[in-house]
Formats: sequence, structure tokens, C-alpha cells
Amino acid sequence: MGMSEEKNGTNPEMERIMDRLYELGGDIIRSERFQRAKSVPHHGTTSVAKHSLAVAGHALQLCERAEKIGKKVNTTDAVRAALLHDIGMTDEDVFKRVSFVKAYEHPIRSAEIAKNEFHANDVQVRAIERHMWPVCITPPDSREGWIVLAADKHCALAEVTGNTNPGGILDGELRHEKAPGGGEDSRDE
Repeated sequence: MGMSEEKNGTNPEMERIMDRLYELGGDIIRSERFQRAKSVPHHGTTSVAKHSLAVAGHALQLCERAEKIGKKVNTTDAVRAALLHDIGMTDEDVFKRVSFVKAYEHPIRSAEIAKNEFHANDVQVRAIERHMWPVCITPPDSREGWIVLAADKHCALAEVTGNTNPGGILDGELRHEKAPGGGEDSRDE
């Protein structure tokens, strides 16, 4: 980062990542359920929304690396699954469960929400259902599923050890968001 970028607090790479996340999953990020996820604590140091954005940003970077070495990957599926992988934690009955029960139940509820509310396709649904492997018995069955799993574990480990911004994805609070139905950007800082 150059001196002028440090002065005004911008990071072009993080801005690029956030722009891409909004391009691929802006409908999810702006949804009422995702906005509710901002107030749901997660991993002791963050929220479900911030964690999901960090996972999606890391998944995006992993997809880009895979493509650079000639691996075919559907970036849209990976990013959308990453944004939705913990959305089931917004349901109070899931959130209040004992930790080890929650580990089994939230992927199933998250996949249901992804399919019913966000029209997730089969690749996205299976990636969400299987992101807790090996806690859940069935491993991912797609490159996108493995990317979501790896990004989630990377971010979760960083968060539980006190890093609330793994990989610098978030660069502070959640970035600007369009108001539902259009309108100007607003800062959520």
C-alpha cells in the first residue's frame, strides 16, 4: 500500500474484492436476513455477517488463484455459498443450541434458507450443507465446496484466535450498501 492509500485509508485490492462480492452477491448482502446477521455474534469476536463476508472474500481469492493455474471453478457459486454458509445462525432456535449441536444443525438450516430465500442452485446448497466437514460426515463434492470449506476454516481459526479481520478482507466495518429499492450508498461504520 502506498503512502497516499495509507493516508486516506483505502486499499484498492480490498475495494476490488468488495466490489466483486457485491457484483456476485449484492442481493444477499443487502437482504433483510443478512442485515440481521450483523447483530448475531459469531466465533466470539465477530458477527455472522462479517464472518460470511470474510469467508466470501477469501473464497473469491482462492477461486482467482485456481483459475490462474488452469483449474475450472465457478466463482459465482463459491462466493454465493460462502455468503450464505452460516445464514442459518440468524434463526434463534439454531443460534441458541449448544455448540456441538449447532455445528450439525446450522449447515442444514443455512442450506434450506439459501435454497428457499435466495434460489441457491444444487452446487451452492451442497457446498453449504458440507462446509462443516469433518464434523458433518459428508465431504464437499465440488471444487466450489472445497473452496468454501477452506475459506471458512481459515477465517474461523483467525477469528477464534482474536483476528476479527482475517486476511484484511473487511478493512474495518461492512462496506457501503445500497438501500433496498435503489438509492445512494450509505456507510455502515
